[in-house]
Amino acid sequence: MKNFVKLIQQVHEERFSVVVSKILAEKIPVTFMSIAPIAQAIESVKNFRAQELNIVMLVTTDDVRNDLDFEIFHVNDAAQIYPQPEYIFADEITAARVAVKNFPKSKIIFLGNNTDKIYKTFMTHLDDLQEVYESLIDEESKKVFRGYWLGNVTRGCW
Repeated sequence: MKNFVKLIQQVHEERFSVVVSKILAEKIPVTFMSIAPIAQAIESVKNFRAQELNIVMLVTTDDVRNDLDFEIFHVNDAAQIYPQPEYIFADEITAARVAVKNFPKSKIIFLGNNTDKIYKTFMTHLDDLQEVYESLIDEESKKVFRGYWLGNVTRGCW
């Protein structure tokens, strides 16, 4: 299980780092999905753009205003107008779920403080998970258990 935890940590960090590095290097246009109030979402976009992220569209569940140098759409309109952004950055898990539902072919990436939420939950409950893992009888059950957690913990990029 220790090797498995190291694998999860390594994959989680590398996958996020590789994808974001590619986006930065190639200046790939990115959509930002937020369920935060519109003023907070706009401020987040400005902060990420200051870090060289090429955010060209904000998708929100809040009321839309559009007097900025990037497009803002309500999620219901965005899916109709721009059906498949390559990458969508989401500020929290609820925004990611909305993004997955409305843009199923896009790659969803968590940004901000919630990026490591599942990973931190996994690490917090590691002793309990170890106990469950050891209680599994056959290797197939252990393999499924490891696969489940590997998939969930490393999905900072969907």
